[in-house]
Amino acid sequence: TFVERDGTVVNHRGLAQLIRRAVRGPDGSRPDSRILWELSGRSGLFQAEALRAEIAAAIPALTNLTDPAIRTTGVLLGAPQPAAAQTT
Repeated sequence: TFVERDGTVVNHRGLAQLIRRAVRGPDGSRPDSRILWELSGRSGLFQAEALRAEIAAAIPALTNLTDPAIRTTGVLLGAPQPAAAQTT
């Protein structure tokens, strides 16, 4: 559940905030972020900051994920660009 994990959430206004684990999961359980880290073929410790930087580099609207203010007050993300009109 959300109380068992650290992560980043984005609300309806585009404010990204960090969330911190409030309780430990059952013994032997691993957080979903760690499982995805391993499935992606990465080794070593899961590094949320490094992953946020990769995401921000790949998706321009998420550039502010690397702003240090995300740790305290959160950061506003860039507005998504409208999709190009499709013609049939």
